[in-house]
Amino acid sequence: MRIAPAHRIDAPRDSRAFTLVELLAVIGVLILLGGLIAPAFAKARPASDLVTCQDNLRRIGQGFSLYSKDYRDEICRTAGLDTLVDTTRPNKNYGPNQQWCMGTMHQAPSWTNTALIQDSLLYPYVRSLSAYRCPADVSGTKSTSGAGDAKVRSISANCFLNPANPWGSGRAFRKLGDLVLGPSMTWVAMEENPISINDGWLIHPQSSGGVPGWVDYPGSFHRDSGNLVFADDHVEARLWTDRQVLDYGRNLPGPTANRSADYRWLEERTTVR
Repeated sequence: MRIAPAHRIDAPRDSRAFTLVELLAVIGVLILLGGLIAPAFAKARPASDLVTCQDNLRRIGQGFSLYSKDYRDEICRTAGLDTLVDTTRPNKNYGPNQQWCMGTMHQAPSWTNTALIQDSLLYPYVRSLSAYRCPADVSGTKSTSGAGDAKVRSISANCFLNPANPWGSGRAFRKLGDLVLGPSMTWVAMEENPISINDGWLIHPQSSGGVPGWVDYPGSFHRDSGNLVFADDHVEARLWTDRQVLDYGRNLPGPTANRSADYRWLEERTTVR
């Protein structure tokens, strides 16, 4: 039986293939679209960081509220450099120096020690290490531009909230009932400038006749804005305009503000004489 030889059938040339000119045109369109979309993504990231930061601060504020409910309205203790705890203790016994958040962000090893946060009074009510650091804070242990390791905290507490040792002439608030400004007008925690931040306090003194000066500086990680959480758990974003706040740590010359609008705004929400 003879088998007919197989006939070779050439595949037809695909007339739908792109020419070099068409490929270059497609690439050009993609590049153009990328240039149009990239700015939108660049704007979306800061907005996302702002929302995340506000959620983090709200968790901190709620932690303070839950703590007070468990301790007969007593506000969670805060402290400054005079009672600083910057190393962990295996027995977890920190005595009267234990506070809302131990550690300092201006030196090693404390500034990368997450165990100090977890051993602090407030952490059982927050249960999130990320809540203590703003996602827009790119500072590191070697520079504000991110060199070195990331610090573990971007926020500080109002120094007049149940202080271990009172600071200055402002009134110390020991219990929620002491908040004479009202919970919605008393800030609890806020972002702090990465150069200014050290202990768990952000100190903002009451002016007393003379020209007041900033002691600690608010953070402005969100296009010159910073977030604060208040005693009623609401969060506000403040657009800072004082050049001392915005330029602190950048070695830029700027005018000295005498009790600027930003200073007065924060003063009115911190404590009373």
